[in-house]
Parts: sequence; C-alpha cells; structure tokens
Amino acid sequence: MKAIILNEVGSVDDLQFVDIVKPTIKGNEVLVKPISLSINMIDLKVRSNKGALNWIIGPDRPAIIGWDLSGTIVEIGDEVVDFKVGDAVFGMANFPGKGNAYA
Repeated sequence: MKAIILNEVGSVDDLQFVDIVKPTIKGNEVLVKPISLSINMIDLKVRSNKGALNWIIGPDRPAIIGWDLSGTIVEIGDEVVDFKVGDAVFGMANFPGKGNAYA
C-alpha cells in the first residue's frame, strides 16, 4: 500500500511517498482505505515541530501523520460489531496517537 511518511520534522519537502506493508489491525479496530483526507493545523504542527511529533506520535520513525479522513472499510477486527467491510466512513482516527491517515 502507499503512504506519505515523515522521517524528521520539517517542511512539506520532508514528506516522502513510499510503499509500505499493510498494517495488521487489532480485534477492536477497522482498516480504512482513504478516499480523501484533510490537512489541518494539527498536521502542520506535528510535521514541523519535534516536540509535537514526539508527543502525539511517539519516537517511532518513519511516522505516518494525519487524522481526518473519509474512506471505505476494507477489514474489520473480530471484536467489531457496528461496522462491516464496504461501509463508507469518515472521522478523526485515533487522536492523539497514530492516526495514519496519510496511508
């Protein structure tokens, strides 16, 4: 799958478009194939400020930022009961934390 990653804080020039391994979801999670996302002030702050990046994402690099998205559910965990594969969804994914909407 494709993702936009960040290895170090900086400008938009520091974002890289790469191939990554499809994530493994937990029992209470869904995997969404994004159709669209928004870039807001949190994305800007996290991308350009090391303290904000470390606080919200943690030390793992490369980081995949982004939280606001819309898309289609492509996989559900075994504990999920309110959603099914194929559902159209929108929202803010796992904020604060690893939202990974840029994937």
